[in-house]
Amino acid sequence: MFMRLDVRFLTAAVALVIIEGLCGVINALQTIKLAALSASQTVMLLVASASVLIVAAYFAVEEFMPSEMGNLDRFVEVHKAMQAHTGPWH
Repeated sequence: MFMRLDVRFLTAAVALVIIEGLCGVINALQTIKLAALSASQTVMLLVASASVLIVAAYFAVEEFMPSEMGNLDRFVEVHKAMQAHTGPWH
């Protein structure tokens, strides 16, 4: 189980890796424009670029979707049960 701070660090690390990957995509597109590449090299660059874009899009969707709300509701239920059992100041 991750703690909230760990999840924030992991999110920041993944975001930085995605930014680095997007920089790589830009470099790859410059390579396609400036150098004469074979068909297989072009296909490999496009597949790699597409995979980075797909991962970045998936990460963005997962980050901004409220998928953790179910866990938050469970936390509130447990917290209320603990307060009812021991009181709010114990």
